[in-house]
Amino acid sequence: QRAVFDCVEIHAAHGYLISQFLTPFENRRSDDYGGSLENRARFGLEILRAVKTATPGLGVIFRLSVEDYFPDGMPWAEGRQVAIWAAEGGADALHIAAGHYRSLPSAARQIPPMAMPDATFLPFAAGVKEAVKIPVIAVGRLGDPATAAAAVESGKADFIALGRTLVAEPDW
Repeated sequence: QRAVFDCVEIHAAHGYLISQFLTPFENRRSDDYGGSLENRARFGLEILRAVKTATPGLGVIFRLSVEDYFPDGMPWAEGRQVAIWAAEGGADALHIAAGHYRSLPSAARQIPPMAMPDATFLPFAAGVKEAVKIPVIAVGRLGDPATAAAAVESGKADFIALGRTLVAEPDW
């Protein structure tokens, strides 16, 4: 807020720390932060609530991998539930991604290469959007303007996140 940002994003995706708590393979704790999905989600949701409390009026986006794509990773059904809990916990928007550094057949799956279809993760964003009342941001091979526009116009997402697309095509 002091830096006059409109929002911040909590990164709970792709094998980073919060994601490691969510992923059964990596979270082998036996305390209140391990075991059940509710316990594994506790760390990230506590961070979300702490940021919301410390920064009233600042938008907080919760970025989440909702499918890890490897055995004993977090599956879609659990990822969707964590997204719902983040919405209930005060997130102002959800940024829905998928993939993890352990994803199979490779970690590249979290940054969908050209061989993967356009809008790779859009079905996940749409599935979360059906369950929450806050904006949902879609990401993953949405660099074609028509594809991105169709994702929003169809109601599958409220916003589109672009990163590498803007490096490759700065006039996009």
